[in-house]
Amino acid sequence: MIYDCRDPQQLAKALALNSLFAPALQYWKSLHGDHLPSRRNIDPLEIPDLLQNVMLLDVMEDGADFRYRLAGTAIERNFGAPIKGLSLVEIAAAFPSIQPVLDVKKHCVATASPYACDAAVFTHFGTRKQVYCFAMPLSDDGVHVSQIFAIGILERITEPVG
Repeated sequence: MIYDCRDPQQLAKALALNSLFAPALQYWKSLHGDHLPSRRNIDPLEIPDLLQNVMLLDVMEDGADFRYRLAGTAIERNFGAPIKGLSLVEIAAAFPSIQPVLDVKKHCVATASPYACDAAVFTHFGTRKQVYCFAMPLSDDGVHVSQIFAIGILERITEPVG
């Protein structure tokens, strides 16, 4: 499911998905002011509890694709390989079940506002996992979204698929 965080009810549901989402949003809002924050505004020392789940993605093709600039250790451990430099569209082509993750980032760029999702995905290891993503826009000029600051969580689904 995709959550439009401009809607207070959807925002509340999105924040309830994972305990890291509220502090990430609070931090992003503290940088926001009257314009979109920039990647330069992010200080890793201010968000140590989030770092292993942080992703920074460059917006490509006017928001049609995204390239991973940085992925925290938990992200790469769950993915099973380094993802820096990879295209999200290419990953989604190989693993179509992650389409909601791509869609969240597209909505984030189109609206210049936070979006979240939760979805069951199949990894390249053939395991089924629940993915939670909370994406927040960043901008080089304060207006146009040029990067995404996101928190990602992958949890193994242990109940039978059916």
